[in-house]
Amino acid sequence: MLKSTAQQALFDYIYSALEGYGVDVIDFKELNTQISYPFFVVRNVDINKTKYNMDNFGGELTATIDFWTYADDRGRHDSIVYSVDTEFSNIDSVEGYQLMIDDMDIKTLNDVENSDRQLLHTVFIANYKLF
Repeated sequence: MLKSTAQQALFDYIYSALEGYGVDVIDFKELNTQISYPFFVVRNVDINKTKYNMDNFGGELTATIDFWTYADDRGRHDSIVYSVDTEFSNIDSVEGYQLMIDDMDIKTLNDVENSDRQLLHTVFIANYKLF
């Protein structure tokens, strides 16, 4: 059996973890496809790989996740953001890859252009050191 890349291992871990919040999780949206709020979008996981020595590699992984809800459900939105922040801050390994959170940028925006109702859109950008 082939081993996953560090990017795919982290993507799979994040996707599965977000499914536990009881809302839809997607990685892309086809045009003209309806999805109900709230939902997560696991956009991507990127790697910046460095070589430590002749046999070992390390680097940094960056995961980008979007969370969309209606603005009138701000309390639930905030609770889920808090839980995701806590969970993602404590990831230390995935499929044998050792990780350590380096930093996480969390921004919440009010969006009035993508729906007939006001939305909250939170973007998580989590950076992990890969050992």
